[in-house]
Amino acid sequence: GLEFCRRRIAAQRYEESGYDFDKSRSYLKILEQPEKYSLEELYAPDRKIKSAPIQSSGNAEISGYVNRLDVLKAEIRNTGDTMQALAHQEVEQEREVAIEVESVREVKKPHHAQAASHSPLHRDVRSFAETGRLVAGSHVCIQAFVALRKTAVGRRLGIADNATRSNLYITQDYSVTVVPDRSGLPRDEYSRPVNWVVWSPSTSTGLIVSDYEANILLPLIPDTIPPVTYLITYAAPITKAMIIFDYLNFFAVPPLPPNWRAPTWLVRDLGIFAGRTYFDYDKQHSAVCQALGLPVPDSISADLDREMPFPDRDVQEKPAEPFSPSPLLFMQEWLAVRRKGQDFSQTMMGELCQGRRLDKPEVREVEEEAESVVE
Repeated sequence: GLEFCRRRIAAQRYEESGYDFDKSRSYLKILEQPEKYSLEELYAPDRKIKSAPIQSSGNAEISGYVNRLDVLKAEIRNTGDTMQALAHQEVEQEREVAIEVESVREVKKPHHAQAASHSPLHRDVRSFAETGRLVAGSHVCIQAFVALRKTAVGRRLGIADNATRSNLYITQDYSVTVVPDRSGLPRDEYSRPVNWVVWSPSTSTGLIVSDYEANILLPLIPDTIPPVTYLITYAAPITKAMIIFDYLNFFAVPPLPPNWRAPTWLVRDLGIFAGRTYFDYDKQHSAVCQALGLPVPDSISADLDREMPFPDRDVQEKPAEPFSPSPLLFMQEWLAVRRKGQDFSQTMMGELCQGRRLDKPEVREVEEEAESVVE
């Protein structure tokens, strides 16, 4: 309405405001709208905030808009139905203000750090991509939970020794994101997200690589039959719609076999390391409860092999001990780091970290429907 006309005139008047500081300030002063009003000024029925008149002389287009708006105003004042609708609107506004609650989350910004430069692709990573086997004693391929032990959360809460026997690894290039400062303390807030995993079916080993390494490995992955390794894309499921990434078959180079299913231990450990908040209840609930030291529901079998009877799943599928002496507290703090301060208390992992029972989604929906019928 009138505000559009006022801004249009200002834009034409200060066309060169980007080059003149004084004109820029004058232009911004017109664009700014006052926010400090009392409740009486905003909602009193007989006291309306009047806008300053618009100087549209010399601009035929804007003058036409202003005249049409004046005609509309006059018609509104003379229409009883419109006035009644405006009265109801004022009542609704009062109701909205009455129940309005302001909630502001303050996220601590990370301290400034210098970005680390990428190193050339190490021969050990290239060897794994071409052969599917890790080089014995390689310092470039680090076990994922050993890397977690070196984080600030891992140093304080610890990682169990049984977790370090997992066949999930990360590369050194993936783990280094910023140049260490003088204190030498870990910078968990700069942890890199998990986007690419190199999977070797012959050795049941997963290697998390950086985007830089994945770009170099793409033409190096051998196209043999059967393939030696697969480069799999991944994103930690932070919404229910992202659970499809938990199956690890969204996209891979070369394409995965149609009947391939990701090992339960790999999806579980990858989810812990990447900081996922949602997972497939039927396939992952039992494994996640074991990793967090929670009792496994009787309705779900603890034998994880029965769901996925494939030859590349062996000892990793057996029931595991908690991955940390304080797994629930560890996951709460690690998820806070991974999610950059976003609230995750109402997610599946958030419920488990608070020690709450996680019902099967279908059962919960049926129970809610039954309760609504009874009411």
